[in-house]
Amino acid sequence: MIKPRLHHFVMLAVFFVILIVSLIIFATHTEAYEESELFARQDRRIFDLVGKVVEVRLRFWDGFEFTSAGSGGEASFVMDVFGDNRKAVMDIRLHRAANRWYEDVVYIRVNGDSELHTIYGEHREIRP
Repeated sequence: MIKPRLHHFVMLAVFFVILIVSLIIFATHTEAYEESELFARQDRRIFDLVGKVVEVRLRFWDGFEFTSAGSGGEASFVMDVFGDNRKAVMDIRLHRAANRWYEDVVYIRVNGDSELHTIYGEHREIRP
């Protein structure tokens, strides 16, 4: 029986770090993520909840999903939204049709409050 050596554990740890970093880079550089971030920064309803958005960050451990085929697809991301007044957690669900991303529904919880704000998609293009 072969005993695992320290360098095996180090190589395995390095592999997992590279895998996680690659997934984060992949997720944050998709068109769907960029549209989600733009939505968080530009939507008036989010502005009313947190103030001017100064930072949007992917909550990697809370999950993301992305599928795209041809001109269609679906995506969802959980993101931290930092405004000048408050912080919120945003869960956004998108769909792609005719090569454009549209929001279906957005769930927002501000400052860990128990109230969950729901913004239903207006089936409009996110970019003006």
